[in-house]
Amino acid sequence: MLPVQDRISRKDFELYYREGVNGWIYSMLNETDIHDQQTPVKFCFSSLRGFEPGDTELRNDRWIKDKRTGKKYPRPYYFLISTPRKDVAYFLSKHLIDLLDNNRIINLKDTQFRLVGVNLMKTKIVPGKTYSSDGPVIFKIDDEEEMYDFFKKHLIRKYRSLGKEGIYEVDDLSKYLSFEQDRSKKIIVNLFKMKDQRFYKASGYKIKLTISKDAPEDYLNAYRLVFDSGIGSYTAFGCGFINVK
Repeated sequence: MLPVQDRISRKDFELYYREGVNGWIYSMLNETDIHDQQTPVKFCFSSLRGFEPGDTELRNDRWIKDKRTGKKYPRPYYFLISTPRKDVAYFLSKHLIDLLDNNRIINLKDTQFRLVGVNLMKTKIVPGKTYSSDGPVIFKIDDEEEMYDFFKKHLIRKYRSLGKEGIYEVDDLSKYLSFEQDRSKKIIVNLFKMKDQRFYKASGYKIKLTISKDAPEDYLNAYRLVFDSGIGSYTAFGCGFINVK
């Protein structure tokens, strides 16, 4: 997608980015009865991508040269949306393609964008691979020494919240999954609290999740569903997005 305005402060935009994307996605879902169903709408999204090192602004005058044809095309920004629900994925993809075909404007808070492309991807979890979070993963826990035990319980709660039951009620869902926090840098994000209509700050660390090479298929499917819904709290604001390609 390309910004409509010529120059936008990256710092100012990122202050409202998560609220903007959250509101935009829900504005699309509000046109359906999906969000009124008993199964919660689970989705997450990545940080805005496409910046070059040192960029302090969002611009619409960057260009990519096609090596085959020599033609120049605008260099877009982009972000990823993940969801474990097929009905949500189908509706959002259909809606986005409609926006693209009709050249409609997207409003992310006070910034306008124009879609230039939509790509659909199916996530696949691979045994032996390490996956990392795109941004902070926020857990509502005070004692960091108990973080791993909390994470194991969180996986099971997250899986149950998707309407899934089975061996994971009594088994350890994390038995084929190792958890590691990247404590080199704490990330602070601005979140929009709906009840009092005010911003507040939350902080967390990036995490790395490594899946054992001997993980069976049913566990891989469970991890895929949980990863697609986001890990931790405030996933609908883009926290806990897991890079799965």
